Amino acid sequence: MFKTAQFNDFLKTLPKKRVTIDLQTLWLTFGRCFPAEVGSGQSREILSSLIEVMVENGYRLPSSNKKNYDRSAFPQLPFWIKQPEQEKQLKFNPKNHLWAPELAFLASRTRLVNHELWLRVNFWLKDNRNRDIPFIPLRERSYQIFRDEKALDALRKTSPFLKKEITLEELRCFVVYEPLPTELGPPSAVGKSALIVENQTTHWSIAHWNRSSGRYACVVYGGGNKISAAWEWLVLKQQEFKYSEIKYFGDIDVTGFEIPQRVKKQITEISEIPFSLDVDLYSLLIQEEQGKIHLPSQGKTDVSSDLLEGLPSQLAGQLRKVLLVGNRIPQEAITQQILSQQFNRL
Repeated sequence: MFKTAQFNDFLKTLPKKRVTIDLQTLWLTFGRCFPAEVGSGQSREILSSLIEVMVENGYRLPSSNKKNYDRSAFPQLPFWIKQPEQEKQLKFNPKNHLWAPELAFLASRTRLVNHELWLRVNFWLKDNRNRDIPFIPLRERSYQIFRDEKALDALRKTSPFLKKEITLEELRCFVVYEPLPTELGPPSAVGKSALIVENQTTHWSIAHWNRSSGRYACVVYGGGNKISAAWEWLVLKQQEFKYSEIKYFGDIDVTGFEIPQRVKKQITEISEIPFSLDVDLYSLLIQEEQGKIHLPSQGKTDVSSDLLEGLPSQLAGQLRKVLLVGNRIPQEAITQQILSQQFNRL
């Protein structure tokens, strides 16, 4: 996404004398160093990646409190980031510390970001050596180790966990995913698709219609962008819900297509469950709104090349026309009556 030289130029351009660098300054610096990417539709993702590398180089993020982050779009961005505490970092040398076997890989580091947190993990591992420690939810374990129920959530997203140098299993804990409201279809629908529906009303309508139609094994309420953080729960429930693939249906606007785009990327990284947009439902929505005045979009109008990936070319073209002119079509245009009229009972 960017080269090391570009990252170094980005750091050099940041103000040197400020301990705290606000998000506006980060955006201004990004514009100076990545002028070609500013209007590409990927600027937010690139800036987020830059910030991740900054954190790996000693910069500090604010706490996970919602008010400390800009959540108006994905990925979320911190409202500020702090310069490295050079003195503290230099004083602590990972090579000179006696690590528990699970953390022995840290001894090869010349410096260690978040070393205070890793020292607490180290103490917990040593203190519980040879004990029969039960598996418990991650946030319960986090509170035991750090006296902060959210600290381990943040730590597990750093490179040692991402590279599997250490795992949650070694800390005897697991993530508890937020359950998504799900309506199962009739017995005849076992083995068919699971359908994620973006909005609450349409979830209710499709779920009630599906009880008799049996088109879907289950209908899941995505809760807008909530599914972007809760999708793993649905993967874990595949055997229980007995579905063969996942389909998605949401509003016709840029944000409405960015949500499944993110979910698909995440799901395909950890499972082989097929994920796609529901062609029939989007086709029906376009058909029902043909010739009608569309609502103005209140979000983005940039349509990336992969936003409508996997859709038939004709349907993708119809959707793109709506998006490019800044319009939107809410999924609530589809009612139970329309579903019953258009789809044969299965």
